[in-house]
Amino acid sequence: MPQPKNKKLTFRPDINALRAVAVLGVLFYHFQVPGFSGGFIGVDVFFVISGFLMSQIIYGQLSENRFSLAAFYEARIRRIVPALVMLGIVLLLSGYFYLIPFDYTILGKRVLTSLTFVSNIALLHKAPYFDPASREQWLLHTWSLSVEAQFYLFWPFFLIALQKNKKILKPCIAAVFALSLMWCVLKTQKEASAAFYSLPTRVWEFTAGSFLYFFKQNIRPIKNLSFAGLALILISAVFYSGDLAYPGYWAFVPVAGAALFMTEQSTRAFITNRVTQFFGDISYSLYLWHWPVVVGAKYFDIALTPLHQCCLISLSVLLAYASFELVEKPSRYRIDWKISTGAGAVVALAAYLVFAFQGMPSHVPDNVMAAQSALQDSNPRRIECMYSGKKNAKLPECRLGASVDPTVAIWGDSHADAVFPVLDKVLAEDKRSAFFYSYSGCPPILDAIITSQVSLRRDESCKIFNDLTLNKIIAAPEVRDVIMISRWSFYLNGGLDDDSLYRSRVVFDKAAGTPAFDSQTDPAAYTSHMLQTMCTLTQHKKNVYVVMPIPEMEHSVPVTLAKSRLLWHKDAQIEISIKDYETKHAAILKALGKAQQQCHVHVLDPKAGLCNQSVCSALKDGKPLYRDDSHLSNTGSLVLEPMFERALR
Repeated sequence: MPQPKNKKLTFRPDINALRAVAVLGVLFYHFQVPGFSGGFIGVDVFFVISGFLMSQIIYGQLSENRFSLAAFYEARIRRIVPALVMLGIVLLLSGYFYLIPFDYTILGKRVLTSLTFVSNIALLHKAPYFDPASREQWLLHTWSLSVEAQFYLFWPFFLIALQKNKKILKPCIAAVFALSLMWCVLKTQKEASAAFYSLPTRVWEFTAGSFLYFFKQNIRPIKNLSFAGLALILISAVFYSGDLAYPGYWAFVPVAGAALFMTEQSTRAFITNRVTQFFGDISYSLYLWHWPVVVGAKYFDIALTPLHQCCLISLSVLLAYASFELVEKPSRYRIDWKISTGAGAVVALAAYLVFAFQGMPSHVPDNVMAAQSALQDSNPRRIECMYSGKKNAKLPECRLGASVDPTVAIWGDSHADAVFPVLDKVLAEDKRSAFFYSYSGCPPILDAIITSQVSLRRDESCKIFNDLTLNKIIAAPEVRDVIMISRWSFYLNGGLDDDSLYRSRVVFDKAAGTPAFDSQTDPAAYTSHMLQTMCTLTQHKKNVYVVMPIPEMEHSVPVTLAKSRLLWHKDAQIEISIKDYETKHAAILKALGKAQQQCHVHVLDPKAGLCNQSVCSALKDGKPLYRDDSHLSNTGSLVLEPMFERALR
């Protein structure tokens, strides 16, 4: 049976111009051009455009009894897949030569999820979009393509089901819009990251465009409406930032702006000029190619100075133009869509093999793998001994050291877990044993409640863990010594790489509701509760030993070292100065001084094993002492053996 032929849609220069505005906003935001802190709203604009065009294509053809699902999906494949496949090929080939196996494995997974259009789902529980750590993910931006593809899967069936009953068509679209918008606002308040990436919280943006199509005959043309719409988009792009709980109700402004802009169908000079239309034409390829350039700049340590920004943006435009001319245009009109689909399947298989074979490590030098292996050099009893944080969870019955009754308790977060091996060794040699209580992301401070950007809810599991631990320690008279280890400063001012600024906040109030995420941890309250916890232990006749903050590095030590050996054939110099260490941890060091005076705690200094008089190095004899940027590896923990020996013997 012959396929119905699609009539070409009337070209809308205003929609093409809107694409240009959207992609340039995203481009400038990602390259950190001043004045575009909210340029990410360009994706919201794209969603409105897609909702309008898909409704026009589907319903227009349904009305003429010539709609074909096969032809619809063929057109979508021709539009989206070829350029995405080419990007995947280039990244996989480049990654083979320039990425360490750890990063290459992740790239393989990202290419696979991109080509199967589930990137958004894969990212739901990863680092939030606005977390600087996300700038290391080569195909992070394909989340929006996945959302669009998922919209394409259900929207034709939705319109087909309602096409025969036109009276309920518009009310049903309105209902979808309202329900999705409400869910978006509610979900953003609870889990902003999940709301950002998921289709149900984004459908209303597509239906806003659909609204425009179905109600266009009922809307009276208003002069200069395109200016009003553009103003709303630009206001959002300039004044929004990643600090907002987005999308939520904030997304309504750029969505409304996009709808207003398209309503006028303006053909003004600033819309139809060649520059605007050029960027509209290459908008898809520019969106695809600019982000790998951003990540590549970070990977090769290229700072985003004004000169570098201009060069990298120019490179992105050149790549996009080449992609548009050599891939997009031929695939739309001359290359069979089945070839594109087949190529996509082959590249997806290649990406899967890269992922399955862990980045194909056999092609890199042994010293690269030796450096990378430190990523797995961690406590083998981590899962057994770490508190789960689940509802009604009990403290793990975890002991370390000799097979005798415990006289020591270890209390801390993941930094305590990182020194498990050395504590186990010292205690065993001293014929002593200890209870081990640790919970990742939770400082050993009473009444601490955690909130973060990933989950804006108040997480009281930390408070529960600390209450359980304190009660256990107090109820055990045989426990004479308590060692407290934590990434103390993290909960006050984040990590050196800034990604932690988006992770955790500690609050101590017991009021209901959700605290504003952008509020900082109150230093006075934090250090006050810290001292209160330590004093509580000493009041119960416990000898308290508090480990000062472990020196932290700016980037993952194993990855930085492996990358340096692969790219530059030498060991990177990974260190932090004593001065920077003291500045970073000034508030905690001051609090520990007070704890010595007021609570008579013993302060243990890890710098003796990790630092000299001027710097703290992350390497010893060419071996990483860390398994990431802040956690000591098993090997690294052993340099603290003299410190713990003096305390426990």
